[in-house]
Amino acid sequence: LFSYLNQLKMNLGILVCDKLYIYDYDYKAKEAAFSALEIPFVTDNLDGSRFVELFSKENFDEQKIKEFIKARSIKNSIEKELTPSLIADLLKAHFSEKYHLANAEKILSEFSFSITKRSTYHTTDTARTPTNLSGQGHSKDFTKYTMNGVNTGNKRNTVYAAVKLYVESNPHISFSELQQLFLNHKIKTVSKWDDVGDRTRFNPTPITLLSSGEKVAVSNQWSLARMQLFIDAIEAASKHKIVIKPIP
Repeated sequence: LFSYLNQLKMNLGILVCDKLYIYDYDYKAKEAAFSALEIPFVTDNLDGSRFVELFSKENFDEQKIKEFIKARSIKNSIEKELTPSLIADLLKAHFSEKYHLANAEKILSEFSFSITKRSTYHTTDTARTPTNLSGQGHSKDFTKYTMNGVNTGNKRNTVYAAVKLYVESNPHISFSELQQLFLNHKIKTVSKWDDVGDRTRFNPTPITLLSSGEKVAVSNQWSLARMQLFIDAIEAASKHKIVIKPIP
């Protein structure tokens, strides 16, 4: 891969084998200098979804890709170092400052340590009857969706991913235009972040409009009926460049 990048004088390379490898490679350097990101082929991989967004024809931006690789490389490096032995060593160092090292080691040897990563996706979502747009209901709906062929999870995650992609693809969009496009008068898809009182009803991460710097809150309260209205709205707004489908 590096040989090809040298010949073509390109900085970005992708290698597909047991995982998806993305390289930010400096072909001008005398010695190989690069940052790399590994993306495993697993279900609901957010890095994989982001890869599809960044490398799509409409969104391709070399600087954004480089920043993505750098940020995720740091994240992956930290995750690899997060081991039970690291926890044990840190605790040993902590307690040896207060107590004799031998005593600290003996007591810590009686314990075992483990690390569990919190899931990024919610496994359940509150379902509502198709005629109920208010979002009230008591049954569970486990429907998941794909956006442009990529698994985006449940309704709330899918809506957030779709709005984010639309904003990134339309850097001049204003908040009032978003409201109109996403049928805010019916389904209240977006709100101004600073105007939101109860933020538990919105995605915890706001989306920043490139045109004004305004922060936008995206609702996470979705019934089946509201979801279908949103799907119709964003497919029309994007001229079917953003296509959302339920997974059977």
